[in-house]
Amino acid sequence: TTACLSHIYSLRLTLLSEQSVPFDYNEDRTHFLDFIYEHFLVIFGLPKMATETLFDLIETARGLCNSGNTRCKTFLRFIDAEPSYLDSTLLDFYLFCLGSFLVSNTQSNVLFKDVIDDETMEFSPLNGSLAYELAKKVLYTISENDAAEKYLEQLKEKFQLEPDSTVCADDLIEYLIDIYQAEEQRVSEQLREQFDMDAAQYGGIVSFNQFQTLSM
Repeated sequence: TTACLSHIYSLRLTLLSEQSVPFDYNEDRTHFLDFIYEHFLVIFGLPKMATETLFDLIETARGLCNSGNTRCKTFLRFIDAEPSYLDSTLLDFYLFCLGSFLVSNTQSNVLFKDVIDDETMEFSPLNGSLAYELAKKVLYTISENDAAEKYLEQLKEKFQLEPDSTVCADDLIEYLIDIYQAEEQRVSEQLREQFDMDAAQYGGIVSFNQFQTLSM
């Protein structure tokens, strides 16, 4: 299941990188599910086989999610099979995090460096100092400096980050998604407040040119 998820995310990340811009926002909550099904159809060639494989993936991911697997939980949220739904913008942000982690972490050349053997089962463990640097790179990309510093302090406290500690990359990215949503909400409210203040100077919006000026 984890290998299959890595394959799917790698495929979409490659497509995203090739076009150099995010995919258009997709209101259809089954868009990612359709993307996976179409890819399975290319692999297997038979609709019945593609459908059965997709259902197997979802049900296995659901079982792993119920046992506490964060990666499977996040995947199910992308396909609207687990509350709460993560839309296509957040899927692209998730891929941005994966890509940033991959190019920044010189110790690994895989999306998820899981450690699974007879004695150990660790999903994508990250050294504390590396996790901090990776999170810092992402946070300074999506927010202003002061906000990024505030989020970094929250992150250090939440995961008890120390240079020699270990944190699961899946948990870290899940938290970064929460921060992205909070930052999106904060900026949206800030822009709306500024717009209303400026609009008041006109005594209300009475022309399209005024609207354009305030939007800028």
